[in-house]
Amino acid sequence: MPGKTYDYGYDSNAPYVYAGTKVLRNKLGLRDFDQLWDAECAITGVTAA
Repeated sequence: MPGKTYDYGYDSNAPYVYAGTKVLRNKLGLRDFDQLWDAECAITGVTAA
């Protein structure tokens, strides 16, 4: 598994990220990058299986 990063950058004040963070708005409502990363990995793993 690659490191916990994405290959794109964005402004932490952009409308598609949670204010003051660099976490994209998401349906899970997670604002912590590590929690979102872990959730995405778990969901993707279940879906791909």
